[in-house]
Amino acid sequence: MSNTSIRSSFLKTTSSALAAKAVFALTRLLTIPLLLVTLGQENYAALLILCAFEGWFLLLDFGVGNALQFSLTDCYAKKEDDASLLRTGLLLGSIGWLISLLTLSLTVKTLSSIFLHKHLSLATAAPLFFYGGVLYLVQALGSIANRVLFAKQKGYVVHVTQAVASLASLILVLSCKTTLFLAVTYIIGLQTLGAFGLSYYVFHKVSLRGKVRGDLLGKALRFFLFSVMAAFVTLADSFIVPLVLGTKEILSYNLLCKLFGLVAFAYSACLQALSSFTTTVIREHRWQFCFYAGTAVFLFTIGVKLFQKPISSFFSIEIDAVSVYLFGLYLLIRVACDFHATLLQSAHILRPFFYLVPVQALINFVLLYLLGTSCLLRGLLLAQSLSYLVTVFWVLPLLARRHLSQGVML
Repeated sequence: MSNTSIRSSFLKTTSSALAAKAVFALTRLLTIPLLLVTLGQENYAALLILCAFEGWFLLLDFGVGNALQFSLTDCYAKKEDDASLLRTGLLLGSIGWLISLLTLSLTVKTLSSIFLHKHLSLATAAPLFFYGGVLYLVQALGSIANRVLFAKQKGYVVHVTQAVASLASLILVLSCKTTLFLAVTYIIGLQTLGAFGLSYYVFHKVSLRGKVRGDLLGKALRFFLFSVMAAFVTLADSFIVPLVLGTKEILSYNLLCKLFGLVAFAYSACLQALSSFTTTVIREHRWQFCFYAGTAVFLFTIGVKLFQKPISSFFSIEIDAVSVYLFGLYLLIRVACDFHATLLQSAHILRPFFYLVPVQALINFVLLYLLGTSCLLRGLLLAQSLSYLVTVFWVLPLLARRHLSQGVML
């Protein structure tokens, strides 16, 4: 595959995805002042806490999505039939969904009382958490279909669907009376509807009769274990934030996440598109990709700092310059780490992560709690950066270089 055709295919895959991601992120930003006014600070903070658990619920595809994507990529490269893989993915995903729903039913009162008690009564918190959890579980099942589309280099369909759902949610927030449960329906429910539609599109012609791939289960479990460990690094703040931050700090942290989400979504769209190519293609363009992504994050950080006061005024939420710089530093570190993680995963090199990620997760949790308790928002941001710097930031590039020199990632 020539450099010209690779570049053309990559741009075609990512251009529409980037546009859709931008729409998604912008509509999420615009809902902040609207929901803050209609719901009030306490209810809106509760909504943010529930939304922060999205990543944990999406893990409950149990690694099937990742395993299916990489297996299908190899399958299509070899021009093999994909029926058995799709059948196995659908069966495993459905079983996982039923197990997850049962687990949520048994734990919802405990989870809601721990994380939402500062903002809502238990009588309101438990039904809200269960409702949002069920919607997220449907999205987790839909994420398997998303991975199939990425493997087919049709990831733009996923992003466009998410953007349309996000636009619809903004329109409903603007035009309809909004309560806390309706806000969950608008923000989470419409995305769930889109995920369900994509699932039907991908799997409705898949027959459940026929050969299944037992090897997909093993791959899925490995990806699931890795994803869970990684989540204790990337999603640990969803546990710590409700425990150590007050309502105003939660609002500030969410605004920073939404702002920097504009560039983070663009980066993730490129990374997801890149993961659909072969390992050889990824490794040949690794430094070019990291340089452009890092430059974009740096310039975006400077832009947020320059417009700090107008941003705070528009959203009626205070953000300070130090927090802006710390968030930019965190994303710069993530650019290098996430790219090299994708490079290693695309070559099915997962074993190093089973040693690295638990160490980083432990460091991250300890630093988040200690620095978050003592320095609040700034402490949380600094803790996340430090956990990467002392572990995977320098280890993953060394591992990638070693495997490249040995000819493993070809």
